[in-house]
Amino acid sequence: MLTDFKTSDYSRLKVARPGDISCTKTSWWKKPKLLPEISDLRLPDEVYEQFLDALRAQPPFAERDDATDLLARTIAIQGSRYQADKLANVYASKDPDSLRLLTHFGMLACFTKLFREADEKERHELLRNFRMEPFPEMGFKWALDFFIRDLPIRPTAHHYHLALMYYLNLSRIAPQNYPPIRILDIMLLVTSQGMHVPRSTFHLILNHIATKRPFPPDGSDSASNADLRVQLKERLHNMTTIIKRMKVDFGLEYLRDEEIYLALYRASCDPFPTIPDLIRDITLPLPLHAFEFSEMAVRFFADKYIPKSPEFFMLELMSFAHRRRWRSFVKRWLWLVKFGVTRDADLWTVFWGCLARGQHEYDIRLALTNQFPEMMDEGEGLKMNREIGIALKRCLELVDPENLEFEMQKKVTGRILETFPQ
Repeated sequence: MLTDFKTSDYSRLKVARPGDISCTKTSWWKKPKLLPEISDLRLPDEVYEQFLDALRAQPPFAERDDATDLLARTIAIQGSRYQADKLANVYASKDPDSLRLLTHFGMLACFTKLFREADEKERHELLRNFRMEPFPEMGFKWALDFFIRDLPIRPTAHHYHLALMYYLNLSRIAPQNYPPIRILDIMLLVTSQGMHVPRSTFHLILNHIATKRPFPPDGSDSASNADLRVQLKERLHNMTTIIKRMKVDFGLEYLRDEEIYLALYRASCDPFPTIPDLIRDITLPLPLHAFEFSEMAVRFFADKYIPKSPEFFMLELMSFAHRRRWRSFVKRWLWLVKFGVTRDADLWTVFWGCLARGQHEYDIRLALTNQFPEMMDEGEGLKMNREIGIALKRCLELVDPENLEFEMQKKVTGRILETFPQ
């Protein structure tokens, strides 16, 4: 039976309120903003003509406000090259040269949607028949060339940033035509124009390579283990080459750069679920991830050069849970206090969610006995939410289906779910 602890006033639960400034900022494990996909972003046909009429009513070369600029970009990104040219010619945006470039992203988004759903034969046809007006060439191998032709005579840093993003998306569809390592050529072109490539650009590229895996060749939802291993080696090879060139060609040190090690960690693991995915499938067991030696090497460098961060512990917890190493999972959790990491609602949700989906009764009982009182005694950094309540409820269902134990834990769980109705 559970040893009672003093939490008689469980009504003091701290909850997350909308607009609370102490709420955690959005991270990769959080629920993203509900934005439509570019391929589904469609405005009514009459919006374009109405927008042009409104522009004609304004003085020539009048400064565009934010609303006008946003509407012009939204129309351009729908993929109509004719409309983008027209809007650029009338200076509908604060940066009219970027409107033609945004058209490429819209067309690529629609192409990617078709490519993702096609089988291998249909994908070859799509790659062969890819084209864009007004260019005469056909084939996906010309996609980057089409984009480069639309760059203005004097590109700005923003235009080059769009080129980098476009190339990263091309490499995910056809890595044989657009290997990730060639993105360094675009970055060297930027420096040749006297522009500085910031460190954050390398973080963006490395994280994109680490998390955006190529589409399976047969159009299925998953690749074979052999294909995954080949992809892992290629991914780490590309990332390590970019990291080395980061110092040699661009003069940026990487030994104590936390983002680089976290990107390498993500690249050497199977993709982890976000918190909404983790809680949505709370009754299903966690998929088993294979242990890779490269991941051990990444952890060694991380331990040697950089301090521990909340995101590092998030990756560690996810990794141990997916490999069924529950003793190491609890050990990493105890390290959070040792390293001074505040255990906020995200970390507690991952802790209870992984235990619930791991379905290991012994460790769930220990956590309900030892870690639950710690959660109740957390300071202002913890704001309760519905996800914690759902994970706790599942844990209690697994270890005490007959409602004979954990009376206090069940009362608190019920209070959380009542505070946050679905």
